[in-house]
Amino acid sequence: MQTSLSLDINTTTTIYFLNFNQSYSCFCIGTDKGYEIYSCNPLKRILKKQVPPNGVSFISMLNETNIVAYIKKDHSKDKKEEKKVIIYNESDDIIVGILEFKDVIRQILLNTSSIVVTLDDHAYVYSLLKLNLQHKIDINPITRGIACISPVINSIFYLGLTNNIIGAIKIMRFRVKNKYNIVDESNERNESDTNNVIQTQNTTNSIEQINQKNSIIMGHQSNIRFITLSQDGKFIATCSEKGTLIRIYNTDNKHLVKELRRGSDEAVINWICFNKDNSHLLCRSKKGTIHIFHTDYKQERTQNNKLLYITGYINKYLSPLKQYMPKYIDSEWSFAQFNFQGKSTISSFSIDEPNVIYVISFEGIVFKINFNDINHVTVIKQSL
Repeated sequence: MQTSLSLDINTTTTIYFLNFNQSYSCFCIGTDKGYEIYSCNPLKRILKKQVPPNGVSFISMLNETNIVAYIKKDHSKDKKEEKKVIIYNESDDIIVGILEFKDVIRQILLNTSSIVVTLDDHAYVYSLLKLNLQHKIDINPITRGIACISPVINSIFYLGLTNNIIGAIKIMRFRVKNKYNIVDESNERNESDTNNVIQTQNTTNSIEQINQKNSIIMGHQSNIRFITLSQDGKFIATCSEKGTLIRIYNTDNKHLVKELRRGSDEAVINWICFNKDNSHLLCRSKKGTIHIFHTDYKQERTQNNKLLYITGYINKYLSPLKQYMPKYIDSEWSFAQFNFQGKSTISSFSIDEPNVIYVISFEGIVFKINFNDINHVTVIKQSL
């Protein structure tokens, strides 16, 4: 059963950008009018803001707080507005600060201590409280600002970046010193709330890099296309321009944990995410297909996965011939697939509904999909 949910967006509105918050409990929409923020469960609009004259081309939301960072859409030749990040406090209706750069901004990443802005060739790490620059990091200009960040847990967070070596990923670990107090009342949101208030104590904080040996992972043989960190920062998932394989690495020891196969043909992967407990991973390619993988080893064993049986047989009895076997036999394949051919979408796992994903299209349609049973995958239809 396939159904859809239509967002409260005017048919004349153009959607420029879609993005989930860090916990996947909300998503943001940048349009030619401004931006809108929706909660996933229940699906409802919680904020709408006009940003004249051309709307918003990029927006990032800090968890479920009132803090957003966005970039104005600029149709001019020099793209002046697209070289600025505007940090906005919705509850006080004020601009907290503006960060300006020499080139067009590729990405904005937020956690409760930091704001990371990437250009083609550098990543800039700022303190979220003071908006003062803490670190400037070189990245591979070919990958156009690809980066990812984890939440702050016990004053530690991870930052994943591309390296100047083709196919390499750099994992950086940071410690937040004198961390200011943030009160995120997301669990207490009710239907009358339009946003939550973020409270901070006026303390000085610094973001200190923790020196790590072997911080570089040689992930792929071609340039990196997408990377993402798990919500606990323990794992990083990577894919290359070929888009056939997704590799998962441990962020501490840099060991390869899993190799997942999207397919044997090349495709551009433009979205990857873990679920909350890292037992599943989702990826989406420009072909319009969403793949869901098991990432928990014990769970895979209980699923009686045929590929695992084949791989085990080869390892035990045919190891001398393994070098001649197709490499994809060693990779784990997705157990569920959903095709949204012709639709440009983003996707995520539900934060509070097991075995549920949300898929949002640039046409303003939201799909809620239950993959509870690999033999009986259903698409749940709801109406706003």
